[in-house]
Amino acid sequence: MSVLEGRYRGVLRLLPASYRDVWEEEMVATFLDSVATDDVDEAEYLDEFGRPSWSEVGSVVTLAIQLRLGGHDAPPRAFVWGEAVRTVGLVGLLTFALALPMDLAQLLWIAGGLPLPAATREALAGSPPPDLWATAWIAAGALWLVAYLLLVMDRRRASLLLALLGLGFAVGQATVASAELAAGRAPATSLLTPWILLLISVVVVMTLAAFHRQAPPVRRRPWLLALAVGAVLSCVPGVLVLMQPIDMSVLDWPGLLCVGWIVAALVHLADPARRAASASLALVLLCAPVLLSRIGSLLEYLATGYQSVAPLTVSLGIVEAVVVLALAIPLAVQTMRRLPRPPVAAVPPVPTQGRR
Repeated sequence: MSVLEGRYRGVLRLLPASYRDVWEEEMVATFLDSVATDDVDEAEYLDEFGRPSWSEVGSVVTLAIQLRLGGHDAPPRAFVWGEAVRTVGLVGLLTFALALPMDLAQLLWIAGGLPLPAATREALAGSPPPDLWATAWIAAGALWLVAYLLLVMDRRRASLLLALLGLGFAVGQATVASAELAAGRAPATSLLTPWILLLISVVVVMTLAAFHRQAPPVRRRPWLLALAVGAVLSCVPGVLVLMQPIDMSVLDWPGLLCVGWIVAALVHLADPARRAASASLALVLLCAPVLLSRIGSLLEYLATGYQSVAPLTVSLGIVEAVVVLALAIPLAVQTMRRLPRPPVAAVPPVPTQGRR
């Protein structure tokens, strides 16, 4: 086996074993025929130093995504994983989108001159006007919102494009935070939140690859209803934060995510038979970003000693992280038991030996 063939077989390992058992030899033969040449020297060079082209690697990656995160006519296990990852993508976009009405509720409350506690008014009076990145954050929320709506309406390429633009804002925020740290104007822990946000944004954008041509269309009604209800409910904590004394605030965004995840986990654990296996798997996958955002914010609070964070906020945050982790373990065990078994790899037939 030449080095080129070995490298191509290495790329094919991205595909499920059951698929490779049937199609690997044919795919390898087709690939080698496509790069074959009559020039002996060039053929020897390709055998020793050649690599699969980026387009060939991209086609294998696309096929691997379609097979492992299946849609129509996929094996049951691949379909469950596909639905779970697609649910994670929708929930991620929805979460980013709901930050917009929360921020707008605060801005409208302040701009309308509505009642505020004295401590809040003093803090707002002494704070600088919104900078460029504060405005960009609201613009990014609008991008995530439109990307979510486009995905629900089955405009998948347009949704991916806007999500990539939203990701660009997260990259910019992390870059600015890194520059502030390099200039000595911010502590090292100030990088936690922007870089965690960037990591989660990257994961959300990557999950959009599961919305391929074989994937079933998104059920519009429940996801549009979730957006409408979430947009109304997200305004409540935004205003409540303003209405609390600055040194007594106990609400933050990671805490709200933890509470939402805990409620959903309790519902699934209470009656797993009535919940789809893909929904339970999506909830297990969502545990990682929820826990990461909670722990990152706690470390930042403890290291910088934010004046707007009460001791109760940190205590509740620790409790939230422990409860999420405690529920994630039995939920993961329960979900793994419910997953369909993987397809059995094809066993090559044993050649029969003739009688002597």
